[in-house]
Amino acid sequence: MYRFCRKLLIAISFSSLCLHAQSSKPGFGLPGIADFDVATAMRELYSNFDPKTKSSVFEVPEGAILDGTFFHVGDEVVAVPLRTLATFEGGKRKMILLTYAVPKASFGVPDRLNTFDCHACAPIIGAAAFVPAPAGWRMESFCTVVAYGGGFGQPPNEFRIVPIGEHRIGIEMTDRYEGQGEKTKIKLIMVPWNGKVNPALKYISNENDRGACDSGDDRLPCYSNGRQLQFVSGTDPNYYDILLTLSGSDLTEAPPYRSKSVRGSQRLTFVHGTYKMKDRVGDTTSLERLIAFPK
Repeated sequence: MYRFCRKLLIAISFSSLCLHAQSSKPGFGLPGIADFDVATAMRELYSNFDPKTKSSVFEVPEGAILDGTFFHVGDEVVAVPLRTLATFEGGKRKMILLTYAVPKASFGVPDRLNTFDCHACAPIIGAAAFVPAPAGWRMESFCTVVAYGGGFGQPPNEFRIVPIGEHRIGIEMTDRYEGQGEKTKIKLIMVPWNGKVNPALKYISNENDRGACDSGDDRLPCYSNGRQLQFVSGTDPNYYDILLTLSGSDLTEAPPYRSKSVRGSQRLTFVHGTYKMKDRVGDTTSLERLIAFPK
């Protein structure tokens, strides 16, 4: 029963929506570049910014995928800067601004009174890409709700730029879940595309129960599996295909649980701003079957 509930909690992180809605002083201690002002970028992204709280307010938009989250359409949420990433795309400078948002009622509330402080309380993750303009920086693509990530009201903290084409970049976010000895690592690749920042691909990169498995009668067998991501040339000259290779072990579907070997691969291709399944061979894991792995 615990294993099933844990998988449902992890499935929350696969909800997503994209709607329009290294410096000396980049702002708020976020690394970036000297001429990029985070406050100005936040104001352009959310149409408002409070310099005292260093935050912006917006409403959860229509069409948001909210199943399993604590958010509702129209809820007021407060967004704060999370990370800035300086990069180049096609030989041109680009700045990525990442934000996270929590319910307005919980923003600034002490931990002992905060209701958005549970294992499944995953903040909203937003993103915007900026390019140089005659007067500062211009927002080129954005999404106020790309996904949900983290827990206990806190966002993930692992982000990096990845090359998804010879002249194209993506933003990789790593999210981690842990409970009762089981650990799961999920990666999301966000792609600035056609004026938006899309959640182009999410996949489970690792999962195991090494903190709980044992030979005792009341313990589950040990399992550990992972997926290796590789960017490979495909039919699209601008964007690489993705090859995901699965190896390791998983548990059988029903008791008495046993460990079994899993091997497989999937190839995905970039189509209209997201990665779509091109072909798949071999095994899948019980967790990816539950959360509807990429199709």
